[in-house]
Amino acid sequence: MTSTNGIRRAAALLLTVGLGAGLAGCESGGSGGSGGSDDGSGRAGAKPPSTVSTPAVTPSPHGPCYDGRCRITVESGTRIAIDRSFGLGGLKIVDVGPGGLALEATGTEGVYLGTAVSEGGTGSLNKLGFEVVSISGGKAVLDIHPARS
Repeated sequence: MTSTNGIRRAAALLLTVGLGAGLAGCESGGSGGSGGSDDGSGRAGAKPPSTVSTPAVTPSPHGPCYDGRCRITVESGTRIAIDRSFGLGGLKIVDVGPGGLALEATGTEGVYLGTAVSEGGTGSLNKLGFEVVSISGGKAVLDIHPARS
């Protein structure tokens, strides 16, 4: 007899849970309609949870341009660390103005390098290339990339 009573209790529990879930999905929004979208969770109008994942990015301890590939906003005095394999000890933005951008660097063998590039222009120092994408308000957007051979 205990097995019959156990089956009856399990059936009653399933019936109760099933009715509760069914009623939860029948909530109205006051206008006789469904009250919003149903995401299948039994919660009318609830937004589904976000499932977008983004990979973890580990920034370089030397800065965003160290590998010779970045887009960076700079102003006068900005220093940019660059891997020495590009033949440079780093870059320094000397001036940003309406006429363009002036930058300087020291080569890995102690040679001083400098150049000026206007908005939309390109240039290179040793093995590093760059493009001045835009200039506005004393700041410039600079694309840095390995120089094309």
